[in-house]
Amino acid sequence: MQPLCRVFLLDLDSPYPLYRRDVFMYQGRHFKVVTPPPGYQASSTRTQSFFQQMIGSYFSLSVWKRVSQYSIQHQYWMRGAAIAYGTAGCLLLSFFALLAGASLSPPVETALLAALARWDLINTESIGNLITQTTAGWEASHRWALLVASTILVSSLWLKLVGTAQRILSRIGAREALSPISIRQRLTTALLALVSALLLLLAYSFVFASLPSGISEAIAETNVWNVGKRLIIQGLRWSLAFSTVSLMVGLFYRASLNFSVREQPPLLPGTVMATALWTVVSVLLKMHLNAISNHHWLYGVCSTLALLMLGIYLNAIGLLIGGCFNTLLSYYLPQARSQPHYWGTPSPPPSFESFTIQRRKDQ
Repeated sequence: MQPLCRVFLLDLDSPYPLYRRDVFMYQGRHFKVVTPPPGYQASSTRTQSFFQQMIGSYFSLSVWKRVSQYSIQHQYWMRGAAIAYGTAGCLLLSFFALLAGASLSPPVETALLAALARWDLINTESIGNLITQTTAGWEASHRWALLVASTILVSSLWLKLVGTAQRILSRIGAREALSPISIRQRLTTALLALVSALLLLLAYSFVFASLPSGISEAIAETNVWNVGKRLIIQGLRWSLAFSTVSLMVGLFYRASLNFSVREQPPLLPGTVMATALWTVVSVLLKMHLNAISNHHWLYGVCSTLALLMLGIYLNAIGLLIGGCFNTLLSYYLPQARSQPHYWGTPSPPPSFESFTIQRRKDQ
């Protein structure tokens, strides 16, 4: 029995989009037979390994090849350098703002020196002498001008850097031209800049801040128990820093990627990659700072500045590439999106009205 007609239906929400219906006619009665797609298996027989269930296809060679091509095409090394130089400028301007504020108010000076005393390898005596010289050598009006100018410049530059990074990430995979920046987007950028600055400061305080004196004295002796305590404290320190930076990067990606609700890309892969790169750079910087006391001060200053600039540059590159990886992953591997997608026995195609073939009277 040959089918009278063959109907193909397309379901865009199904991983098996092509269905076939063969409409048969036999002795004046009609019925339909639904043919499953080729290679279809029931959900009970569809299994995945634990490795695939945990990370999916995040190590797909095609995705990483496209990420590298996209990064080279859009010159991420130049954009990352611009962000790194801007961040270095923010650090320098922040130092001038803190110096002017501490020279204008003795309570601010006391609080600043007390906060810096908790950080490792920071000579609070030299900073205190610099504040005293600024107070004695500069007039109050000049210090107020320095405070206002440096605060305005560092705020504007940081907002510009955050907005630039958001704009770069929103262009990844954009299917149409970006609309002009609205007031709501500007407010979101300002809030994101404030939150990211606070979270970064908190993360670096977890890494470089010294332990309280009581804890340091308790684990000063060399024995098995103290070694275990040191390992636990260091693990807690780095886990808190890692979690804080992951939160900052995830919020950055959520506020920057230009996608609709249905097409939201996964945020975890790029976030983990950017945070892991930040952790590696922070570990190397901390190891360097712990070792510079054995060398000349000029070598320590020059090497620290060079390593700091290189670390900022690598972190900027990691932030951009992580966002690119998240977006391209949603294109090449749609099943890795954050939205729950179809998996298992496919739902029936859209309703298809049955029809009857009427025979002509003259036949």
